[in-house]
Amino acid sequence: MTKSAQQEHATSAKSATGAFNVRSVALLLLAVMVVGLAGVVLTRGRGNAFPAGISEADIAQAQRQFRETFGIDPDYADTLAMLGKLLDKDDRLQIAVSCYEAIPVTHPRFGLAARLQAGVSLGRLNRAAAAENAFREYLDLTAGRRDGVAEGRVTAREWLTYLLSVELRFEERQAIHAASHIEGLADLNDSKQYFFPYLLLYRTTRGASQLREFLWVDPDNPQLQIALGRYLTGEGRPDLAERLLRDLCTRLPGNLRCIAALLECLYEQDDWSEFSPVIADVPDFDSSEPWLLTEMRGQFALQEQRWDDARREFQRLLAVVPTHSACQMGLVTALRHLDDETALHEAEEKSLALARIRVNLPRVKIGHPAEILKFAEQCDQIGLTDAAAVFRSYARQNAESPGRAELQADD
Repeated sequence: MTKSAQQEHATSAKSATGAFNVRSVALLLLAVMVVGLAGVVLTRGRGNAFPAGISEADIAQAQRQFRETFGIDPDYADTLAMLGKLLDKDDRLQIAVSCYEAIPVTHPRFGLAARLQAGVSLGRLNRAAAAENAFREYLDLTAGRRDGVAEGRVTAREWLTYLLSVELRFEERQAIHAASHIEGLADLNDSKQYFFPYLLLYRTTRGASQLREFLWVDPDNPQLQIALGRYLTGEGRPDLAERLLRDLCTRLPGNLRCIAALLECLYEQDDWSEFSPVIADVPDFDSSEPWLLTEMRGQFALQEQRWDDARREFQRLLAVVPTHSACQMGLVTALRHLDDETALHEAEEKSLALARIRVNLPRVKIGHPAEILKFAEQCDQIGLTDAAAVFRSYARQNAESPGRAELQADD
């Protein structure tokens, strides 16, 4: 990104290994309750093959545990589901994934839950791409449903936003957060990321470490490689970043995310002689392009003193991410060279307000309703009315039920 310090808690909000397993037993129970109460009983499978690595003792233990938990004899899919849970507990994660994946998606008790639990296990294995696919599949399969899937959808989105944050794929993360807000399943941290994606820390050492763990498992994944280039830029190793990103651009011709990362690397080096030919080959602006690319267009226009073009590019991105502080500062710079005093004054006031918000954002926490309310008022002052309404809702909930801050859907 730009040279100014920015904040984004991409990798600190969710843990990739521990917190999400707490729900596994509850989700398993819920799946049985939802369908079991409807009286669905399947023929018990005999002679079905179990995934490699599972012993007769494993099967016997899983069947015994299922009977003790649910009070009925397990069928083949029931056994697979319980095997997956027990294997997860023993950190035999790859075999657990095989169990979950062997359960048909149409299975009435565990078809959906198995997709979710496969994603969790894949995430714990640092198989980022496979985990992402599993979570997206679960969200697709449960879209529009209200029969006990809300908690699972929260878990899937928590993992997805974590994975996308580590990979610096903020546009896609924004779409996940938007859906959570529409469904009334967002929490306070979700809203902070959603409304202020560039005011919290990102490219942290923790994020870089996690990305490298993903790459150790999947070294040829281009999404991970592009993210590595951006982390190297942020770590002050632009030479390594540039070599990696140029090679990726050659292997991935036309990949705008890769091109944007290379432009960012060159921008951070003030290497405009190399920057210019790269951006010259970029297609005309498209609203679907990476946010970083639009920002780099604006920064290049500033460098060339094309003030109207710079204003246009920054305004394009600010229309999508109105709290993008670097673009707001870029807009101020452009307006100082244009004859629009009113627009300049407004842009300067908003830039200062965003700086104050960035300072206050870490104080917006569960258990501090007064700080949340004060923050909502700051949002209102610069026209962020949607954000203000959401944070007022959190302040009200937190005052009524300390320790709880979840966005409630309208009736």
